[in-house]
Amino acid sequence: MSAAQLPAGEWQADGSYVHAFHLRGGDVVVRYRASGVQAMSATPADGWAVSVEQPGGPLVVNFREPGGGLSRLEATWEGGPTARVVER
Repeated sequence: MSAAQLPAGEWQADGSYVHAFHLRGGDVVVRYRASGVQAMSATPADGWAVSVEQPGGPLVVNFREPGGGLSRLEATWEGGPTARVVER
């Protein structure tokens, strides 16, 4: 998935948007707001490790496996909820 408006999820009464992502390395639930993006949960698949980073910009969730596999979610608000997924 490239950076784009997300097709499905749920708008909340407070104006936020919640979306669940299912990556090869695990599952992430993200809450989007115009003021910022946060990971509500990040659960690695068996054998994978997870790290959640938010260096002042997009939310970045990395799932890594010992053999070098990577599943990455980059989520941000750019005029609406957007995401980019990298699988390698």
